[in-house]
Amino acid sequence: MLHKAGLADTLWGEAVHTAVYLKNRSLTSALETAIIPLVVFTGGKPDLVNLIPYGAKGFRYVPKEVRSKGEPISIPCTLIGYGKQTNNEY
Repeated sequence: MLHKAGLADTLWGEAVHTAVYLKNRSLTSALETAIIPLVVFTGGKPDLVNLIPYGAKGFRYVPKEVRSKGEPISIPCTLIGYGKQTNNEY
């Protein structure tokens, strides 16, 4: 995953965490019926709407309060994993 995304080897921990995150949301035949492991663990259906390919390029909005006049309104970013919660504060 790191090589394909063109990311540094130092991000291997995030890559492993992301691989496990995605594996738990994929079908498996290891269980009696081919279901998603997360359904067995939590009893609920996972929200798969926000899945983005590892290493995807994107932009993050920079609020007016943080940037000065003439600075860009967004900064380039690369997805390195999925967090438990999001933080929209600087």
